[in-house]
Amino acid sequence: MRKTFLFIFILIVSLFLGTKPFFSYWGITIFETSKTKNGLVTVGKDWNDFYDLSFYQFENGALDVFAGYNHTYFIGNDYKLYSFGNNLNGKLGVGDEINRYYPTLVEELKTKRVVKVDSKYQNVLALTDQKEVYSFGKGTSGALGNGLSINSLIPVKIQNINNAIDIATGDEISAILTTEGIYVSGKNQSGAMGDSNLNLNYYHFTKLSFFDDKDIVSIYATMKSFFALTSDGNLYTWGGNRNGELGNGTFSDSHYPSLVTIPNEKIISVSTGLNHVIILTDQNYLYGFGQNLDYQLGNNTENNANRPTLVYQNFRTTNDRNKKITKIGSASNSNYIILENGSVYGFGDNAFGTLGFDRSKVLVKIPTYNATLTSKKVKKLVGGFGHGLLLSKDNNFYGFGNNTNGELGMGQGVTTVYGQVYQISNSRVILKEVIKMMPGWDIKDTINVLYPLTTLYSDSTLTVLFLIEKMPSYNLAVYGS
Repeated sequence: MRKTFLFIFILIVSLFLGTKPFFSYWGITIFETSKTKNGLVTVGKDWNDFYDLSFYQFENGALDVFAGYNHTYFIGNDYKLYSFGNNLNGKLGVGDEINRYYPTLVEELKTKRVVKVDSKYQNVLALTDQKEVYSFGKGTSGALGNGLSINSLIPVKIQNINNAIDIATGDEISAILTTEGIYVSGKNQSGAMGDSNLNLNYYHFTKLSFFDDKDIVSIYATMKSFFALTSDGNLYTWGGNRNGELGNGTFSDSHYPSLVTIPNEKIISVSTGLNHVIILTDQNYLYGFGQNLDYQLGNNTENNANRPTLVYQNFRTTNDRNKKITKIGSASNSNYIILENGSVYGFGDNAFGTLGFDRSKVLVKIPTYNATLTSKKVKKLVGGFGHGLLLSKDNNFYGFGNNTNGELGMGQGVTTVYGQVYQISNSRVILKEVIKMMPGWDIKDTINVLYPLTTLYSDSTLTVLFLIEKMPSYNLAVYGS
């Protein structure tokens, strides 16, 4: 097929003010313009006749961040969901299984406002502000709750689930908390489905009647287990228990929820890793139970614990004496503590820099102060198997640790220095295809008219490569930063 026009052009958005031609070729003119907040590419016959070609920008950081095993999700300042990192089984939700080394829009949810994503391992749940739940990624054993046992490369809405409040995922297990109760789907080998028949997997989300008279406010998961926190500070646990992660005094799996007991204290916050649990009580004490091979229980031992065990208490520096713990977060085998004055402490596995320390600290046996993370004015800390994510109070988004799979969104082959913190995508743009068609354009002839081939990034400029076919001789203008 003979092409009337074939253009490859480069758009460079600079810091110069004013509007002037930057590059012109075959009747197409690209303009440099002053910085704008929203970022638009427009096309028109003249400067006063433009049609929008939209692209997605998150130059102001993120509204929330969520860590997977070796992948990352965040909600941009445009309220859209982005993902990057390892994409095995389609867990990034972008329509294929190709790793993403830069933040990529999850197209299927671009019209939704996602408020939470949970992906402990390979299966994923996403919760929207309309209290809908979408699932994607690994579907083995019914983990996606869609009636099938196959992977889904894009998010698909869970039918017959309404008024969802919270979500939690493990390895081939998923749970949804609604105003009506807790629903589970997936593998029951360890009793996570609450069913004594361990050979019976659940392929649709099914309600657990045990919680009908309980006021559950949030749910959590390790790889094989679930946890439900009540409004009066009680924690129920069920499922796999090989490492003592149920905290019930045994190492036996249980399909029946049991109560974690801490005399005279109420549990107010819970954070889970792959096989361990950290809890914060109303007395401002930290307890841990479950796997402890990497000192993730913070008690200076390597012994697994099947009951809540106090995290080492005398960890605060002189400046932090008497400062209360306000937030906790976990990575696969590590944990983060945020105090009321913003000080950050970490403990557990730091082999890949997951805690934001350098290589001199491979295993951090007790909570240890981190000046670098503290300096970022932290609002939230979470992590995966080898990477950590930090959201600051001014919504800047940072990452640290391993980037082998692109989980820090810094590009393919970019090696990070452990102990350094990197700002993620603060001024980067993801350009998406097409656009409002101009009058008279024939979509069949133009083959999408504007199609992004690739996007290149640097610290100071945005460079985008396009292929344009059969575009009329209209001027092009670029707005953005």
